[in-house]
Formats: sequence, structure tokens, C-alpha cells
Amino acid sequence: MGWEDARLFELLDVFADYNVPIDLAVIPKSISRQTAACLRKRLVENPQYVSAHQHGYAHANHEQTGRKCEFGDSRSSDLQRADIAAGKALLAELLGPITESIFTPPWNRCAASTAACLEREGFTLLSRDITATPLNTPGLMELPVSSSRQSRHPSRC
Repeated sequence: MGWEDARLFELLDVFADYNVPIDLAVIPKSISRQTAACLRKRLVENPQYVSAHQHGYAHANHEQTGRKCEFGDSRSSDLQRADIAAGKALLAELLGPITESIFTPPWNRCAASTAACLEREGFTLLSRDITATPLNTPGLMELPVSSSRQSRHPSRC
């Protein structure tokens, strides 16, 4: 979540109508303050049904070749950790301390060194592509997922 969120709140209403929980992956540098304020209200009012977690930092590709990756081998651990920490702080500012300690890297992939950065920043779960080799980092559980394409619509509350 973080780009063109027009249908986000419609989706949240549908989930609420059926009492189905949803967890949103939020791009810290892409979520508008208006969308964040509306989402924060939902997070506070319905924490058992709506939660949010960090989806990278800026959803920016830093690889010169190969597949897109924000937290890939071409970036040092220090740069990765700085972005992870900055994203965590920004989400705490925008959404409050209610965000989950889950991290989903953009394009559902990251370098092995990213896991150590996440653990140092207090994350307890890494969600990335099901085809990735498990990292087996103590203190960091992994939740493999299958990638899917997201739709894009203008943002509104």
C-alpha cells in the first residue's frame, strides 16, 4: 500500500462487512499523510481486523542488473539498515505504534544480509517469495508468499 489508494477504503469496508481480518503492506515513503490519517483511524478502531506492516522503504530498485530489488546484494548492510530503520520510524509517526513487526521487501526479495538488519531493528517476521532459499536467521521467522500484480487507482479516504 502506498500508491494510488482510491479503492483501499472500499476494500477495507468489504473486509469489515464480513468480519475478515486484513494486514496491509505499507510503503513508508509512498503513503500520503491523508491516507495514513484515515488508515490510522481504522487501525485504532478495529485492531482485531485491520493491521499494517512495513513494505520496504521507498519501493526503489537499487540493482544495476538483474531482477528489481530494493534490499539486494548491491547495497551495503549499513544502507539497508538505515532505510529499514527510517521506514520503521516513519510508519510509527504516521500510523502509531500499532504496526506489526513484519517486513515485506518490494518485489518479495532481498539479500541474505537484509535478515540481520531486520533482526537488529526488531522485526520478527520476513515475508518474501516462496521460491527464495530460507535464510534461517535466529529470531526472524519467514512467511513465504506467491507474488501477484497489484492494481493502481487514485488515492482517497
